[in-house]
Amino acid sequence: MEFALTHGLAPLVVEVDATTVISLLKSCASGKWEVQHLIMQIVCLQQLRVADVQHVFREANGAANHLAKEAASLQLTRVLHHDDIMGVLRDILCLDR
Repeated sequence: MEFALTHGLAPLVVEVDATTVISLLKSCASGKWEVQHLIMQIVCLQQLRVADVQHVFREANGAANHLAKEAASLQLTRVLHHDDIMGVLRDILCLDR
């Protein structure tokens, strides 16, 4: 989200398939777990109207799920652009239109 903000790509619609994340964002719950700072950053961005976080079902999140798995396996250190996306992900994106 910060990347999008600094590159003029806001406002964002962020779709997640984790109902727990949506609940945490709505409750602004505080805790001592290791992702608390991320939750608070997202809440701040939502308050600034930079991002709208919405729940979607897992089936609708296929492209993001595939990309996250790919990035984790490759240990990417750069931003991927449309031309970098190959194979299965491109097919998923075509179905998503």
